[in-house]
Amino acid sequence: MKQFLIVVAGIFLLSGCVAKRYLTQSQNRVTALQQDSTQFETRITSLQNQISTLEGSIADLNKKIANLSSQNTQLGEQTAQSQQDLRRQQQRLQQLQNLLEQQKAASDQLKNKMSEALKGFNSNELSVYQKDGKVYVSLSENLLFPSGSAVVNPKGVDALSRLAAVLNLNADVAV
Repeated sequence: MKQFLIVVAGIFLLSGCVAKRYLTQSQNRVTALQQDSTQFETRITSLQNQISTLEGSIADLNKKIANLSSQNTQLGEQTAQSQQDLRRQQQRLQQLQNLLEQQKAASDQLKNKMSEALKGFNSNELSVYQKDGKVYVSLSENLLFPSGSAVVNPKGVDALSRLAAVLNLNADVAV
């Protein structure tokens, strides 16, 4: 029986033994795989940190976009209001320009009427001119009064009566 036990123990030992090089290769492979696993865990952690950072950046950028959108909307409303105000001002300006043109035309017409009424007088005796939208009639002293007299000349009375006739026909003129 002793022999039987030795044979069984020999078979058991021989069947359980693996060549040392296979064992060493397997151990080296396990060590390499463990190192790869550690490296991948480190890389995964790093990438997760980057993802968290990028998600935070995305959230900040989305807030900025929302703020800029709000500002854009406000500026659009302000622009629309400004354009509306500008249109009103342009209309008012156009009305004022039309009024000025009407006043200038009326002033020109009055000047022409006065010049026509006073046509027979010399230019050194009287002058009719426009300044700042007003019509001025300047009569010389010689036309109105003789030297040393307070009585108006007949020629001055004629000029004043012609001027009065033109002014009476244009009742809307302020003298």
